[in-house]
Amino acid sequence: MNSAQGGAVTASEPAGPITRVIISNLWKRTFDPDPENPLYLPRIIRDGYPEWGLSSYDPVTPGGTSPPVGIPRGPAGAGDSACARYDLEYPPVCSSPPALQPANILFTRLGVLRPVSLGFSGTDPVFTAVVGVGTAGAAC
Repeated sequence: MNSAQGGAVTASEPAGPITRVIISNLWKRTFDPDPENPLYLPRIIRDGYPEWGLSSYDPVTPGGTSPPVGIPRGPAGAGDSACARYDLEYPPVCSSPPALQPANILFTRLGVLRPVSLGFSGTDPVFTAVVGVGTAGAAC
């Protein structure tokens, strides 16, 4: 039985229309720069929010080492180059694409984020919120 019929909603159903409206309005409010808006996310990230016990998250350094991120579709031989070891007589041949495992990263200017998209799954109780930081043409 679903919520439209007055029964319980199971965890496998997609978000209903009321839930979508609530999340969509919260998403819009999160990026409303009105000085009276306590939910303006870029300001909370930049300045923190002492009333809620939140400190600034800009700049921030994540703790630990991130999991490896594979780099598929690289140029031929890139994996072998990444596996190169000069202490061996015969260099190893990689059996998988190269991967990066970032450590000691410092993120800055996270408060300059902007909303990109908000989407809802048609089959699961999931929504995806995408934000952008920087521009597509920014140099790394």
